[in-house]
Amino acid sequence: MEIYELTRMVSPIKPVDDEWSLSDLDKVKVIGEGSNGVIQLVQHKFTGQFFALKVIKLSIDRAIRKSIAQELKINQSSQCPYLVTWYKSFYDDVGAISVISDYMDGGSLADFLKSVKTIPESYLSAIFKQVLQGLIYLHHDKHIIHRDLKPSHLLINHRGEVKITGFGVSKVMTNTAGLANTFVGTCNYMSPERIVAVGNKYGTKSDIWSLGLVVLECATGKFPYAPLGQDETWTSVFDLMEAIVDQPPPALPSGDFSPELSSFISSCLQKDPKRRSSAKELMEHPFLSKYNDLEISLASYFTNAGSSLISGSVDIFNSKKVASLANAPIQGKTPLVAHFQNLSLMDEDGQSPPIIVDEMASYPTTKEKTGEAECILVFSCNDNLDVEETSFIESILKELHAREVTPLTYSLSGRENMDEDMLGKSSVGILVLSDSSFARSSQSLDHLVAIMEHGKATNHEIIPIYFKVTHADLCGFEAAFLQYQNSVQADRVQKWKTTMTEIASINGHEWTKGTQFMVTEEVVRDACLRLYLKNSKNVARVLAFLNHSQSPSEAEIVGLWGMAGIGKTCIAREIFGRLAPQYDLTYFIQDFDLLCKEKGVRQMRDDFFSKIFREEKPSISACDIKPSFMRDWFHSKTILVVLDDVNCSRDVEAVVGGFGWFSHGHRIILTSRRKQVLVKCKVKEPYEIQKLCEFESFRLCKQYLNGEIWFISKLMSCTSGIPLAINVFGSSVSKQNINNMKFHLISLRRDPPPRIQESFRRSFDGLDENEKNIFLDLACFFRGENMDHVVQLLDACGFFTYLGICDLIDESLISLMDNRIEIPVPFQDIGRFIVCEEDENPCERSRLWDSNDIVDVLTNNSGTEAIEGIFLDASDLTFELSPTVFSNMYRLRLLKFHSGNECKLSLPHGLDTLPEELRLLHWENYPLKYLPHKFNPENLVEVNMPYSNMEKLWEGKKNLEKLKKIKLSHSRKLTDILMLSEALNLEDIDLEGCTSLVDVSTSIPRCGKLVSLNMKDCSRLGCLPAMVDLTSLKLLNLSGCSELHEIQDFAPNLKELYLAGTAIKELPLSIENLTKLGTLDLENCRRLKKLPLGIKNSCSILELKLSGCTTLER
Repeated sequence: MEIYELTRMVSPIKPVDDEWSLSDLDKVKVIGEGSNGVIQLVQHKFTGQFFALKVIKLSIDRAIRKSIAQELKINQSSQCPYLVTWYKSFYDDVGAISVISDYMDGGSLADFLKSVKTIPESYLSAIFKQVLQGLIYLHHDKHIIHRDLKPSHLLINHRGEVKITGFGVSKVMTNTAGLANTFVGTCNYMSPERIVAVGNKYGTKSDIWSLGLVVLECATGKFPYAPLGQDETWTSVFDLMEAIVDQPPPALPSGDFSPELSSFISSCLQKDPKRRSSAKELMEHPFLSKYNDLEISLASYFTNAGSSLISGSVDIFNSKKVASLANAPIQGKTPLVAHFQNLSLMDEDGQSPPIIVDEMASYPTTKEKTGEAECILVFSCNDNLDVEETSFIESILKELHAREVTPLTYSLSGRENMDEDMLGKSSVGILVLSDSSFARSSQSLDHLVAIMEHGKATNHEIIPIYFKVTHADLCGFEAAFLQYQNSVQADRVQKWKTTMTEIASINGHEWTKGTQFMVTEEVVRDACLRLYLKNSKNVARVLAFLNHSQSPSEAEIVGLWGMAGIGKTCIAREIFGRLAPQYDLTYFIQDFDLLCKEKGVRQMRDDFFSKIFREEKPSISACDIKPSFMRDWFHSKTILVVLDDVNCSRDVEAVVGGFGWFSHGHRIILTSRRKQVLVKCKVKEPYEIQKLCEFESFRLCKQYLNGEIWFISKLMSCTSGIPLAINVFGSSVSKQNINNMKFHLISLRRDPPPRIQESFRRSFDGLDENEKNIFLDLACFFRGENMDHVVQLLDACGFFTYLGICDLIDESLISLMDNRIEIPVPFQDIGRFIVCEEDENPCERSRLWDSNDIVDVLTNNSGTEAIEGIFLDASDLTFELSPTVFSNMYRLRLLKFHSGNECKLSLPHGLDTLPEELRLLHWENYPLKYLPHKFNPENLVEVNMPYSNMEKLWEGKKNLEKLKKIKLSHSRKLTDILMLSEALNLEDIDLEGCTSLVDVSTSIPRCGKLVSLNMKDCSRLGCLPAMVDLTSLKLLNLSGCSELHEIQDFAPNLKELYLAGTAIKELPLSIENLTKLGTLDLENCRRLKKLPLGIKNSCSILELKLSGCTTLER
C-alpha cells in the first residue's frame, strides 16, 4: 500500500525529528472507534514519543471531508499550546486519511466528567483559564469562531494541560468585526442568536455562550437544559433549540456556589451577545484569580480523580520522552488529493504567494529559533599583533556578530593544553596565518597539529586566511623548522610539516592592503555558509535517516534524491566527512555521471579498486576480480562509498563491481536527481532532500543582502528555497547598486546565469519529447493549476499527461501540492528561457505569456503557425484586434485572455474565425455577440468566457463531442444556450449570474455525465429541465433564482443542493430519496412553508441552512 503525505502541520514546540512517515510509528492500542474511522495510540520508533493517529475513511460524505479539511486548515495555521496540534497527515491508496496529533492521554472533559460527576470550583478556575487562553488566540489573534465548543472538544492529559480541538465547523473571519450566519455545530451548546430563523449574524461571542454552558455543566454535573419534568435527554433537537431561544438563560442553584462563579457564568450566558463578555474580559474576571494563592495541580487532579484513560497511560510517559514532531515537510510524490479542497497554499490566481518579510521583526534569530547561539572559532597565531592585523581580526568579529553568529577567539600562543571544550562549541573555524614567527614556537606548532587532528576526528572545518603572506609562503615555514632538527624528535617535526601542507591544500582567502572590507565579508560569508550547512535540517534529517536504516545483517545501500541545485553534493560531502572516521575504507566521487562520460567506466572502475585495495596499480585487473573474492577479502573491513550525482544504474554497478560482494558493515550512499535510478540501484527507500524552509532561506539570503531586508522577500520568492539559486542570485545581486537590484534580479530571471542553466539542463535534456512539451506547457502556463484540470486539457492535445507528470516528478523538476502543479520559480524561468531561445521574434515561438510580446504579435497581426499557446493578462490593456488576427495560427491549441479589471480588448470589425486546434478557449469579457460562424469547435474541451457580451454561442449546430466544461458566468446578455444539448460529454456547466436566461428546460444535455450545474443568481430563470436522468450530478446551485417557483424533481445522486433565495413554496417529495445529500441550503426562502417529513429524519444531511425562512412552519 502506498502512503502519501497531504499537509504539513505546525507546532509551537521545538521539533525533535521533523522528517518521518507512518512506517516510523508503532501501534500501541486502539483508543477510539466510530463509523467514520478509528483512533490509535502510536509510539514514534526513534524518539519514544506517543501520538494519536486518526485513521479516517474517505468513503465518507463530502461534508465530513470538508469538516476534516477545515480542521486541518485551522491547525495548520495555528501555533498555540492551548490547541491540539495536528502534526502531519497522509493519504493512502486504499481510501483513508491518517492524521497524527497530540496524544491527550486523559481523553476529553466529557469522559472525565463521567468519572468525577462534578468538578470543584478551584479546579474549574484552573481548567478554564487554559480554555480562555485558547479562545483568546482563536478570537483575537486568528479571528476564528470555533462554533462547536463542548466538553468532548476539550481534551486533557496527565500533565494538567487542557487543549481545544474540534475545528471541523470553525469559521475564519476576515477581521475582528467579522460575523457569520451559517447554521452549523452541535445544537446543545449553540447560542440563541445562531438558532433564531431571522438570518441573524453572529460573532465570537457565540463561543462565550457555549463556554458558559460547559462551565455550568462541569459545576453541576448536568447539562443545563433538560426537558420539563424529565431527567432524560431531548428526543427532538427542535424542542431543545426552542428552549434555548425561549427560556431564560440557565444559572447555578443559589447558595451552592460562590458568587464569583455565579457571576462568571452569568457573564457568559447573556442572551444579548452585546452584553456578553469577551474572552479577554473573562480572563480578568475575579473567579479566575480567586484561587491564585492555592497550589492547584491539575496534573495530580486529572491523574488521581479516577480517569480510566489516565490510569492506564501515565506509566508509559516521562518528561524525557514527551516532546513533539513538528514542521514536517512534504516529501515524495503527493497524490491526487482532490478529496480536500480549501487546503491550497496558492493565491487566487493559482500562483505561490510571495514571501513577505517584515523589516522590523521578520524571522527569529538563530538563538530564538534553536535556543542555542551558533559559534565560529577565530584562531590567531601570534600574541604580538600589529595594528593592521588587530583591526582585521576585530572586523571579522564584528561582522560575525552582525550576522548573528557568536565569535570565539582562540590564540595558539601561550597555551599549554588544547581547550577541547571551546573547540567543541563550533564546527567551523577561521585561521589567521600572518608571518612565520609562530613557526618558531614549538608549542604553537604542536597546538596547530592538535587542532587539525581534532578537526579530522570531528569534521571541523578550518578556513585559512593569509595575512601579509601568500599561499606560497607556507612552504617557507620549513626553514623555521630547521632550528628544531637536533632538539626535537623527527616525527614531531614531520607532523608540523604535514599539517602545514594540509593547511596549504585548503582553499583560503588572501588579505592584501586595501582589501580588508571585501576579504572580511567574503571570509565571514564563507564561514557562515559552511556552518549553516553543518547545522541544516537536511543534514540532520539524513543522519537520522541513516541511523534508522542501518541493517544488522547486510550491506546498506542508501539513496538521496532531489532537484537540481538543492544541495545534494554539499550534503553528501558533509555526511561523508562525519561518517568517514567510523570506517576502515572510504571513497567519495563527486559528479559521478560526468566523470563516467569524461574518463569512461573502465577507468572509473580501475580508480575505485586501486583506492579500496590501497594500491596505485592493483596486481589483478578489476575485470578479473570475482564478487566472491571481494566478499571474502573485505568481510572484516568496514567500507563507506559515496557516489554523487549518479544517472545510470548500470554505470554504478560496473564501477563498483556489482552490489553482490558488499556485506554487513558496508555502506553505499548514492545521490541522484532521478528517483527511479536509485530504485534500480537496489535502494529500498530513496530519501528526498527538501528545499530550504523559509527561515533557512531568509538566513542564507541575509549573507548576501544583510542590509537590504526589503529586498530579501523578492529574492526568496524567486529562488524557491533552492540553495544554488540563492547563492548565484544573491552573489550577483549583492554586487549591484541598491537602486539597480530590482532590475538586475529581473534580468537574471529572464536570462538565467550559466550555473543555473547548466544544472537544470542536465535534467531537461534527458526528457523525451512528450515530457519536454508537457514541462514547457506547465512552466509557461500552468504553474499552481489543479493537476486534474491540466491533465484533461493536455491529454486532449495528444500528450500522455499523467505519465509525463509522474516522470517529471521522478526527475525532480516538478512536485504536487494539494494536487496542484508546483514548479520552483528558477525552473519555471529556465523553461520560459528555453522557449525564448526558439526564435528572437516572438511570433515564431511556440508559447507566449509576456504581455508585451503578445500585444506586439496580435496588434501587428504577425502570428504564425509556430504559436501553440497564448496566455495574456489583459488587465488595464487597451488595444484593437483585426478580424484575421488568428488566421495564420493553425496550431494554436491553448488561448487564454484573462483580466483582474475590465479588459478593453476590442474587435471593432468582428472576428473571422478561431483555430480549429483549440482545446482551451478562455476569453474573459469577450466583446462580440457570438463566436465566429466559421469556427469549428470539434476539438474544444473547455470554454471559459465569463462577463462576455454573448447572446448565444453560435448560430446553428456544432460538433461539441469533446466539450467537458463550459463557463459563461455573468454573461448578462446570454439568452440562448440550446446548442449545449448537443454536448453529451459535458461535466461542468457554470451559468452563474446570466440574468437574461429564462428557460433552460431543453438546453441542458440529458446524459449521465454532468457533475456540476451552477445557475446561481439567474434571476429570471423560471423553468428547469427534468433531472431524473442526470445520474452523475452531484452539485446543483440555484440560489438567487428569485423567479423560480417550482422544481419538478432532482437528480438522484445529489450531494449538494443550494436553493437559497428562490421563490419555491414547497420541495418535491422526491427530495426524501436523496440518500447522499449532505448539504441543503434553503436560506431566505421566504415563501417556503414546510419541509417534507423525511428532511428532519435524514441521516445524510449534515448541513441544513434555514435562516431567513420566515414563513416556515416550526
